[in-house]
Amino acid sequence: MNCITDVKDKISKLIIKAYQHKASDLFIRENMYPYIRNNLGKIEMLEDDFIKDSQMISFLKKAEQLSDFLSSLDFVITDSDFFVSVANINCRCHFYKTIKGRAIAIRLLPDKIPSLNKLGLPESVKLLADKKSGLIIVSGPTGSGKSTTIASIIDVINQKYNYHIITIEDPIEYTFENKKSIISQILLGKNITSFAQGIKASMRENPNVIMIGELRTLEDIKVALFAAESGHLVITTLHADNIIDALDRVTNYEEKLKLKNLLANTFQAIIAQKLITTKEHKVLCLEILLRNDATINCIKNEDYTSLINIMKSTPGMMTMQDHFNTLKEQGIISKEIKL
Repeated sequence: MNCITDVKDKISKLIIKAYQHKASDLFIRENMYPYIRNNLGKIEMLEDDFIKDSQMISFLKKAEQLSDFLSSLDFVITDSDFFVSVANINCRCHFYKTIKGRAIAIRLLPDKIPSLNKLGLPESVKLLADKKSGLIIVSGPTGSGKSTTIASIIDVINQKYNYHIITIEDPIEYTFENKKSIISQILLGKNITSFAQGIKASMRENPNVIMIGELRTLEDIKVALFAAESGHLVITTLHADNIIDALDRVTNYEEKLKLKNLLANTFQAIIAQKLITTKEHKVLCLEILLRNDATINCIKNEDYTSLINIMKSTPGMMTMQDHFNTLKEQGIISKEIKL
C-alpha cells in the first residue's frame, strides 16, 4: 500500500474530511462536486468545490502509480485499482473514465475489525470459529456487511488458534495482523485471476483455514466444496437474499445432485444477513442455518419447508422474519420499519 505523507493536495484533504464525517466511500469526478456515502448509507455532497483535472493528476502521481498507468490516463478505455494510505487512513481506489471525465471511487477501509459482539452476532455464530473443517457461507445483498462478518470470524480464529490462514479477496476490505495465526492475504490480480485458481493454489500451501471473498462462478463453488471436503475450514460469501436462495445459488446447476450432496456433507453453517437502517444507525438482521442430521437430510432432499420449520424451532438457528420481529419487540428498531 502506497503511503501519502504530504496531504496538501485536494483529494488527500477530501479523504481526511470524508473520514471525519465517518463516510464509507468518497466519489470524485473531474468538474463535479465530491460526494460521500455517509454512515447510514446515504449519498451526500461533501463540499461545493469542483474537482479539477490537475487535482486528479496530482493525487495519482502522489499515489506513485506505475508509469504505464499514468501514461494511460488519456486512453479511451482505462480503469485501475490501487491502494493508498493518507494520514493513516487506508483506502481502496478504483480509477475509471466516464463520458464526462476521469473519476475515482475511494473506499475508506475500517481502522480495525469489529468484534462479533459489536456486530450483534449470537453465540451460535461465535462458535463457528471453533470448527476445524467444513464450509461456512455468509450471504446477503450488496452492502449487507458480509465481508465484515467473515473478517470478524477470521479475527476470532486468529486470536485463539495457531493456524495458517489464507485469504483470497477482490477487493481486500480489511488488513489482518498476525496474532496466534499466520495470515496470508492474496488479492486477485495478475498472478491469481479467479477465486477458483486462488483456492487451488492455496491448498498447496497447507492452510488450516481458507477465506474466499466471494463465490461467483460454478468453478468457484466446486473448488470451495472440494477444499472443505478435503479437511479445510472454508469461509466465504455469496450474493443471496436468504438461505433458500443461497442453497439454490450453490446447487442449481446441471450437476445439481452432486453439488447438493457435497454441500450437505460439508456445510457447517449458512448465514443470511441484511442491514436495517434506522434514524440513528444500522442493525444486523439475521437468518441462521446450522449443521445437524435433520438439516443435512433437508438439504439432500430439498425439503425446504421442513428446513425453515427446523430453523424456527431449534436453538441457535433463526429465520430472518423471526429475528426481525424480535428486534422490533426489543425496541431496537421501530414498528414502522419494514423488512
